[in-house]
Amino acid sequence: MTLAQSKPLDALAPLRWSRSEYYQLAEEGYFQGKRVMLIDGEIIQMPGQKEPHAWAITVLNRILIQRFDPEYVVRCQLPLNISDFSEPEPDFAIVKGPLESWRGKAHPTLAEWIIEVSDTTLVFDQTVKQSLYAAHGIPEYWIVNLVDRRCEVYRKPIEDHSMRFGWRYEQLNVFGAEHSVSPLLGSAVINVGEILP
Repeated sequence: MTLAQSKPLDALAPLRWSRSEYYQLAEEGYFQGKRVMLIDGEIIQMPGQKEPHAWAITVLNRILIQRFDPEYVVRCQLPLNISDFSEPEPDFAIVKGPLESWRGKAHPTLAEWIIEVSDTTLVFDQTVKQSLYAAHGIPEYWIVNLVDRRCEVYRKPIEDHSMRFGWRYEQLNVFGAEHSVSPLLGSAVINVGEILP
């Protein structure tokens, strides 16, 4: 094939990594000392956690474990096998339990509720991750927005072909530090002010 017969650049597809290839790279030490996740076949390097982010994670972890029904499992910064090409590690994924039912099993493929604590990745969480979670039927997604000091509650996944994964959440409610909010699951009440640093 001559140069003139080669494909134009816009016809070439980028290489997408599968979850099994991603695991193999990890086993071979490619990500040593790095925080990474797989999103739509792309390996994304995550920024380091600043103190306010770490503080909010610590407080939320305690609140969720104390206030949540034990029939659910609170998973903190652990993988979610959402598809063959995506394995996000949300700050929190609430999955159906009990805990013993997960002994020796693969990471969950679904969650009932996902929470991201967000500062440097805010736009990514509001767009790409919102679309990813909606596309996979996660009924409720919260962003603890440290930049604007509020909690964004996303519900009701709907199709929207303008979004990266073809889905988004129809409903968005925003709660400031003075508000309280409850998830769709259970009866836990969370004061937004207590989870903001």
